[in-house]
Amino acid sequence: MSNELQATKSASTLRKNATAYQKIVMPDGSVTGGRFDRSITSQVIFPDDMTGLSYLDIGTMEGFFPFEALRRGASRVVGLDMNANYVHNANVLAQKQGLPGEFHQLDIDFETPTGQFDYVSCLNVLHHLIDPLEVIQKLISVTKKRLILEVAGLGYHERKKLKIPWVAGKLIEKMPLIYVRKKALTGNRQKFFISAPAMKNYLLGHRFVFSDVEIIPSPFKGRYIAIGHRRNVRRLVIVAGPTAAGKSTLIDRMSKGQASDVAEHLNLSDPSTWSTQEVEDLSKSTVADYGDIVVPFDFLSRLKWNITDYRKLQLMDLIRCAEEVQVLTVGATPELLREQFESSKIQSYVKKHGKQPNKGPLVELRDSYRDPEAVRNFYQHWFDFVSTGGWKHSVIANQDQPALSDPMQWIQSVDWQG
Repeated sequence: MSNELQATKSASTLRKNATAYQKIVMPDGSVTGGRFDRSITSQVIFPDDMTGLSYLDIGTMEGFFPFEALRRGASRVVGLDMNANYVHNANVLAQKQGLPGEFHQLDIDFETPTGQFDYVSCLNVLHHLIDPLEVIQKLISVTKKRLILEVAGLGYHERKKLKIPWVAGKLIEKMPLIYVRKKALTGNRQKFFISAPAMKNYLLGHRFVFSDVEIIPSPFKGRYIAIGHRRNVRRLVIVAGPTAAGKSTLIDRMSKGQASDVAEHLNLSDPSTWSTQEVEDLSKSTVADYGDIVVPFDFLSRLKWNITDYRKLQLMDLIRCAEEVQVLTVGATPELLREQFESSKIQSYVKKHGKQPNKGPLVELRDSYRDPEAVRNFYQHWFDFVSTGGWKHSVIANQDQPALSDPMQWIQSVDWQG
């Protein structure tokens, strides 16, 4: 047999050592030699109609779930697995079924998938990984609608193997805890057991991406399924500025039909078509889909939390949920900032405490506002960050006759020496 014919035959032949897991029914009625029928799980995690949706499966093995997504009408499916034999077999099975699945080798511990997918799943994989929490962050970055995780819990057999007392096992199962196994450096042994409460807290409380997380018992013994419903914002308008710059005042005027030139510039001329939301309030909301929202953002809030990088703020997760982002920065001169800060923040403190503040964040910020160069640096730091995002950005000068301008033009027009 020629090398070419031999290669062709090899490429269309299943590798027997990689067909022992998933049971896949072929069009002719034949069945692959897998031990596990995952059809019930597919009914739990997939809608009946996936027309037009894209799907990514991590740890795809022979490709059972991508094939199921295609049968439900998915427009594109990608399966990734670290095992070359599984990838080979998945491609062969796709060809034999006439299905347009894409299967590639990738080690999720060390590599990150590319692209964006409506549905992303990682089923019965996390507990085998070096760092499951880091991998979850990778998966979040490529998820548009649903993140589906099948996770190993501390069931009876796991507790028995690990010699964990029944009471301790039940405690771990019910509390937001992660059990880390001792001596799991080699092989495909289970390294982590993440309780369902821990997973829910992690997805909802440590990122701002999901509006809700469902926890469902898995048909697969000793497992549960977590489904994260990602937020979606059609259009996000960020009205930013330092403390006391006049952000809320500007938004209030737009909501009343005033500041029409600014509203028109932002395509928000009709107040009934958009709403104002605080980032903190959004984080508590279970609403998944928003239309046009306007969010005030104090870009000096990071100083209160001693955060130097805007990417660590909740705002960035909100930006990741938006289809379109536009930024309007309220530009205020150092003199105006000092006046407005004294009349609002300082006077509010005096009214509440009966005395002037003599230490703390208010005093530190007041001292910064007395230094024009510090104010300029605050704005420049924010402008640099916005430019890295590539979002449409303009400045509204907060003065007697407000005017819209380019960020760099505005910063060059201000007298920073006074």
